[in-house]
Amino acid sequence: MRKPALSWACFALVALVSSNALGQFAATTPVPEPYKAGFDSINAENAKEHLKILAGDEFAGRGSGQDGFQLAAKWYAEQLEKCGFTPAGTDGTWFQKVPLVRIGVSDKTQLTLNGKAIDVEFGMSSYVGESKGEGNLVFVNLADTSADLGDSSQFAGKIVVYKAAAPRRRTRRGSPMPKAISSAKPAAMIRVTTRSLLTDRVGRNASIATADPAISVTVDDANKLAAACHLADDFFSATPETNVVISTNIAGVSDIAVIRETVEVPNVIGWFEGSDPDLKHEHVCIGAHLDHLGTRGKEIYYGADDNGSGSTALLQIAKALQTNPVKPKRSILLMVFSGEELGLLGSAYYADNPTKPMKDMVCMLNMDMVGRNEETAQETAEENIGHIHLVGSKRISTGLHDLTMEANKHIGFTFEYDMESVYRRSDHANFAKKGVPVTFVFGGFHPDYHKPTDTVDKINFNKIVAAARLNFLCAMMAADHGHFEKDVK
Repeated sequence: MRKPALSWACFALVALVSSNALGQFAATTPVPEPYKAGFDSINAENAKEHLKILAGDEFAGRGSGQDGFQLAAKWYAEQLEKCGFTPAGTDGTWFQKVPLVRIGVSDKTQLTLNGKAIDVEFGMSSYVGESKGEGNLVFVNLADTSADLGDSSQFAGKIVVYKAAAPRRRTRRGSPMPKAISSAKPAAMIRVTTRSLLTDRVGRNASIATADPAISVTVDDANKLAAACHLADDFFSATPETNVVISTNIAGVSDIAVIRETVEVPNVIGWFEGSDPDLKHEHVCIGAHLDHLGTRGKEIYYGADDNGSGSTALLQIAKALQTNPVKPKRSILLMVFSGEELGLLGSAYYADNPTKPMKDMVCMLNMDMVGRNEETAQETAEENIGHIHLVGSKRISTGLHDLTMEANKHIGFTFEYDMESVYRRSDHANFAKKGVPVTFVFGGFHPDYHKPTDTVDKINFNKIVAAARLNFLCAMMAADHGHFEKDVK
């Protein structure tokens, strides 16, 4: 359903509110005095300071298994310590190391032409291991993957550089693999990708499709190879009307090395002890995923909204807990997860290997992408300034939903409940599987989702503030309330 547009005058009014009112989008009731100091400490200036770091160049998109994520995890633990949290990971540390598998292209991989190494970057295609191939180069630019390529012997023992468009058949990784080429047993295959170059992959097993020695390059680097072999320097820039196959007399040597190794990618876990000696073993969990897509080739996927925004909101809550004179009766377990973009792997690992008893978890409050106004073909961003999706609150426990509604009286969000399709797509889902009542606050999708253009300059910091204030109140209220009745079948 399309919502009424917010006028530019109203938009300007929202932008001009005082720092104490940031994030309040409708008529609200005053914040109860026991929560006011923490609530007021959450502000846009502090959020901006943190997000510029989280979505900056140093952390390079926070890809699980990449150096940028490790740096971000260490920095995040330092911020929690400053906010009075104590480590709640394994062995007395801030971290719970999630065992994953990384497959990556070794720097030993190279292509030489007439004895001279070509300066191009190689990504993964469909091979793990080491292979050395020698042969003349063949260039293939396909209009139709399924069309007849002629005598397949022209590819035997050659180094084949190929680009396929609109394939009818794909490997499990989605990479076009012309059968006429692969079945001819070439010395090596170099796939030309129109997507970001993938130089490594981390996952539960990170399997690769075939044993054929194959790697990938970008269109620009493929054109560089073509030019080095005296072809047009835009050979692969466009899709031809018919298949083009050009054999050369240029001799090449390919050295391919794609390694497989175990990596440990940490969840960061902090504990804020409750004030009631008899209840502090129970806890409210607040979470967000720290990871994004990292670097792919030369591109950084900054992930300012996904999920730098949620991770920033959690730090705002951590500071509010420290600032507020009245402390929660039950403890607060704060977690940022690794591997969410790989299939919710970090939260799944915690749910199966908790560092605090799951029976003592009152509820789990999750935030993902809370820094943008949803923007779709049907709705403009301006229409969604005061709107946010509340997912999963009506499942498991209506008590938690009612508490969230009560907290929202002090925020003024207009909640939407039309995104239950994403219920299993963020980290709260792994806690719900264990029977823990959950809420998922989600800003919605926008044109920069999972693109390098998801950057800090497009963030609505008022929305981050509002999401942080909402879940600060929910955490404080839930910590006083205790376990919720599970009354939804």
